[in-house]
Amino acid sequence: MKSGKAICLILALAVELSGPLAGRARSQEEQPPAQAIEVQMDPLPSVLTAMNIPARGVLCGLTGLMAGIVMAASAGMRYADAAQMMEDGCSGPWIITREMLEESRKKEKEETSGSPRPSETPSAPEGGSPPASLP
Repeated sequence: MKSGKAICLILALAVELSGPLAGRARSQEEQPPAQAIEVQMDPLPSVLTAMNIPARGVLCGLTGLMAGIVMAASAGMRYADAAQMMEDGCSGPWIITREMLEESRKKEKEETSGSPRPSETPSAPEGGSPPASLP
């Protein structure tokens, strides 16, 4: 038995001194420190998501209740309508991201810049007289 313990001790020392474990330890020490990555957090998407998820949950639940009423009232004959109600009430994005907000702002700017203001609407067609009024 003493020879078995001696062999284990010799093997353990050989592995420790041979370098595979020491090389791994040295390679970790030689790595440069990780650089901190700055992340810019916008609180608006988080706040809107915190409000959107419960609201959509209530909407989806009420839509499910209404779909169940439609199914019960029609004895299962209006299955497609109930499924469409569930899809309309529960589908769509539940989490609001910064990219979604930027996209909606771009669309809003395009819509406001593309449509004429009420004060700029032409009163007469081009090259013609104003429309005649009825007597």
